[in-house]
Amino acid sequence: MEQRKISPRSKIHFFECICLFLIALTPASSNTSESAHECAVEGQVDSPEQWYGYIANISLPKGGGFRFQFSYPYNEYYIQNILLYDDTNMGELQQEQSCWEKYGVIREDQIDDHILVLRPENNLDGCTTTYNTIDNKEMLTCKAERRYNDPIQLYIAVSNCRSVNGLFLKYRVEFFEYHGGPCTKENI
Repeated sequence: MEQRKISPRSKIHFFECICLFLIALTPASSNTSESAHECAVEGQVDSPEQWYGYIANISLPKGGGFRFQFSYPYNEYYIQNILLYDDTNMGELQQEQSCWEKYGVIREDQIDDHILVLRPENNLDGCTTTYNTIDNKEMLTCKAERRYNDPIQLYIAVSNCRSVNGLFLKYRVEFFEYHGGPCTKENI
């Protein structure tokens, strides 16, 4: 059998075709992403209300958790909270409750684990202030991570029960060890 020699130019063309094929198989980016163990949601809450639910609703297994980045105009919306409700809390929530009543559903022994207070003094949740020269606003950004030792169903809400301006929050939340269905805003 006769062996054919492949020119260097043919090899390059072959590898270019393979690369283009692999790029074509790569899904387009969107506001949600999914991999074997990670799911992310991002967006913005802009509401005249003092309580907003929910930016996410997700089941996490033992060892699961999330990384977050929350940002808001500090002087206009100080202090916003992230409320991490579990199934027990959800049984006590009702639509007609006031912001303070919805906040109060979280038991006192749960406060450290279920409420993220987004303020500059909160080093635990990685909060820092920066000056946004585009909008001439002081922005508060909080970046950190939470991990759970036991499986948990989380319902993530935003509140500021003292606000006269409502709520404004930009967010990105990356869940790890996620084993649910498709990672879409409708499913989270």
